Amino acid sequence: MNGKHAVTLSTGSQAHLSAGGAGTSRATSKNGGIYHQRHSQTVTKKRGGISDVALIRGTMLELVRRDGRDFTARQFTTLLTVYLEDEVHSVSSLARMLNISRPGVTRILDRLVEADLVSRAEDPADRRRVLVYRTQSGGRYISEFGEVAEQVADELSKADARLS
Repeated sequence: MNGKHAVTLSTGSQAHLSAGGAGTSRATSKNGGIYHQRHSQTVTKKRGGISDVALIRGTMLELVRRDGRDFTARQFTTLLTVYLEDEVHSVSSLARMLNISRPGVTRILDRLVEADLVSRAEDPADRRRVLVYRTQSGGRYISEFGEVAEQVADELSKADARLS
């Protein structure tokens, strides 16, 4: 890091993260209250010169710019959970895994089903249970996410190399 950085965080109330001076960072709310303090190296942990946070931000920003979909962290985490774990999930298993209420998972799935990224069906063995399945559209979206992450990582590596 080269001195001062400012990043706007998306929270319920507007907040800013600034890093500088003595390697510390402080997130403050609009009204000046401190949310979190930590060493700047923790905030910008690097792998091969690429900040994890910068990679996530760049990837998510590019996806939003490409197709305009705007998912919450919980929606995106649920989507990744369904696609990156081999088991078939139920609403209850996702709720336990993500520490979200079943009605909360249902609302998340409503949005993902609407976007055709997952589908739901009642369990033939137990009609009270709702199972969550992958879709072709969702598979394409996850593949695109991986491709975009690789492109952003390449761009960040090139930018880091130019600064070195």
